[in-house]
Amino acid sequence: MMTEPRLLSECGPKLIVDDTEGDRYEVEIEPGDFLVVRAGATVDKPTALFTHPNIVASARVIHEFRHYRRNGSTFWTARAGVDHYFVIPRNAIKLLPEKGYSWIPAEINGVKVKFNVSGGGDGSVWTDYLFTHTCIAVNHQVKDLTKLAEVAVRNSRLEPIAVKPMDADQEARWQELSRSRG
Repeated sequence: MMTEPRLLSECGPKLIVDDTEGDRYEVEIEPGDFLVVRAGATVDKPTALFTHPNIVASARVIHEFRHYRRNGSTFWTARAGVDHYFVIPRNAIKLLPEKGYSWIPAEINGVKVKFNVSGGGDGSVWTDYLFTHTCIAVNHQVKDLTKLAEVAVRNSRLEPIAVKPMDADQEARWQELSRSRG
């Protein structure tokens, strides 16, 4: 069972975070030396305008947010935003000894993040899957993105990052959302 933070570079292909009988939590990890971490911001936040030489790509996007009502139902909203991409060495990322259930808790250069990943289980074992390309929550503070950029690298074999451009309909929707509320 994992009791201390562990560098991602030292984890191997599978990390067992908790091996409690009937409640096992594990993370399967795609091999490699880096993670491409996408950090988003809505256009009304200062991080949407964030720049740094270690950002490998930035792109305008439409962020979709799921909200939960008290009765358990859900609804979605959309916001115009920007995604910034960082290539971060795995030896600069610590996985934390916490169960995430599709949100793997980690720390990068002192910034606590949660990788938004796919996961699932059978009732007794939950497995999250950490791939080379991952993302963290939208709207971190500028100081957090600065800390990520400090440990990010450029000119890795993962560059250039392929960012799909918006089509004409997405561009029109982005413009409308950015005018209406961010």
